[in-house]
Amino acid sequence: MSCRCSEMSRCSRDISTLGQMISRLTQLEQEDTSINTELNNLADVSGVSITPQNIGELTSSEQKLNHPISNLRSQMLSDCIGEKSRLENTYRCMKSEDRDYHRKQEERRNKK
Repeated sequence: MSCRCSEMSRCSRDISTLGQMISRLTQLEQEDTSINTELNNLADVSGVSITPQNIGELTSSEQKLNHPISNLRSQMLSDCIGEKSRLENTYRCMKSEDRDYHRKQEERRNKK
């Protein structure tokens, strides 16, 4: 068993980075939902200037173009959440090991 302070620091930074990624991916998902809502609203109010057939094609095209991106973003979000959870568990284990290590080091120093 050895000191884990530097590993814990790196792990903590990684957890923070993943937290930021999760936040940004969640924000992108919300923006995508908003764009889709606005596009549907446009379809509802644009019957005069754009024929329903054209707006239907536009909506369909946007959804087809966005579908792979949406799926990828969802998978990335899921992966980030899973990795963050794994790192948080690892961090807790390292913290316990590090605390034990430093306590033993302190005990050895006090015996001298």
